[in-house]
Amino acid sequence: MILMSASGYDTIFRLYIVVGLIVLALAAFFVYKKISGDKIFLFLILGVGSVLLFVEPIFATPDEPLHYANAYQISSFFYGEEFGVGYSTRRTIDWLPPYKDSELTKEGYDRYVSSFGGNQDKSTYVFFDNYATGSSKLLYLFSGVGVTLARVFQTSFGTLSIMGALGNLLFYAFMLYYSAKIIPVGKRVIYVLGLMPMCMQQATSYSYDAVLIPCAILIIAMALRVSQDKAFRLRWWDILFAGFSFLVLFVAKGKAYFPIAIAAGIIIFKKSWLDKKYKKYWLAIGSVAVMGIVVFFCVLHGGERILGLLHMEPTINRSGNLSYAPIYYFTHIKETFSIFSNTLTTRGSDYLYEMVGGKLGWLQVWLHPVLMKLIMLLLMLSCIRRPEEKSLPIIKRILVTGCAFFAILLPMFAMLIFETEKTSVVIEGFQGRYMLPSVLPFCISVFFWKKPLLSTEKIKDVYFAVVAGILLYISYIDFLVKIT
Repeated sequence: MILMSASGYDTIFRLYIVVGLIVLALAAFFVYKKISGDKIFLFLILGVGSVLLFVEPIFATPDEPLHYANAYQISSFFYGEEFGVGYSTRRTIDWLPPYKDSELTKEGYDRYVSSFGGNQDKSTYVFFDNYATGSSKLLYLFSGVGVTLARVFQTSFGTLSIMGALGNLLFYAFMLYYSAKIIPVGKRVIYVLGLMPMCMQQATSYSYDAVLIPCAILIIAMALRVSQDKAFRLRWWDILFAGFSFLVLFVAKGKAYFPIAIAAGIIIFKKSWLDKKYKKYWLAIGSVAVMGIVVFFCVLHGGERILGLLHMEPTINRSGNLSYAPIYYFTHIKETFSIFSNTLTTRGSDYLYEMVGGKLGWLQVWLHPVLMKLIMLLLMLSCIRRPEEKSLPIIKRILVTGCAFFAILLPMFAMLIFETEKTSVVIEGFQGRYMLPSVLPFCISVFFWKKPLLSTEKIKDVYFAVVAGILLYISYIDFLVKIT
């Protein structure tokens, strides 16, 4: 009653303070009871994440309507409607909520909280879905399931918006929990990375980064387990999770993360191919892949699309800027190197700050620099190798580092083509959060200190999860204070 008698902003703020403290207190109690670090890590993601779902209204970020439209389209597909841009039956409140155009202000939160009321118009209307994007619908499967459940039970729009994001959060939590269980080295890195403010902000939204980030972490963890533990035998669910992660990494962000998918996929494939039990499955997958290639070139005119990249005339990119075709940057190496160098030297520190959660993505709320430095320090400390963890051979270090490096360069190159004016000396549109899928392989291959300085008895793995949870909790208090 005390919580709900206040204004919308005060309600959200007090709810976050109270629930967050309860979650952290329970986590400390679980540590005392010697509950496993993996389970406490899972509890912190779900506990803090469940209240973060209410902190950020669905339309508070510029690109959230695009993600929401794709999730809703998945839901409409479950209702028997076809994919693609076209007419879609929606409830009026699902697209015209009372706070749609509100910003992150106290008044905006008042309208946001009102959307949870039960007496709202639930009539349906036909809406032309011009928000549908070309992103793979696979990336919105889990948020789409959440939206569908809310529509089945005819909830208010506020509840529906939470249910869709909850679908992403549950997937994110499970994949990271499983990754932490199977990874042979770097468990602490997963704990810290999974609870960083930027990752949790994405995990509690409709963004497909909530699916992309955990898939990158899982396929890397699986590849490390396969390569380091010779006795480990892949199970059918391991191949299922790894296969799904491979597809996600291959289609997300214009295939920018395919180096991670390819490198990890080859290691896992090699292990499973040696097991005769799985050969028939890989043969089936290979047959489908060959058919897909044939369809791409023979039906979708893939050859013409590839040849289209060869022209060197300036073109209008999707941001309305005049830019060169991709082949231009391959034939003008000096200019390309210069623009990448200028970008990294002038904005590299900002990218690192954004990566750990400095601006929380599109929200553009600058968190306190001390908090960001503490999170970065904790991430570096998580790279201290335990005595029982094996150090990666130099060849594997080079391979992993190279894949992670290219998984950063490719999104930058995509932003160079699609977002940057050809006269610009730096790359526009690139954000620090685009580097998140590469953090784990970088930490393990580059920053994973060779000498085991600390033993498990001195600092337990679970302490990293708890400290990361505390920093996450404080970061969002800073966020809620600053938006006023």
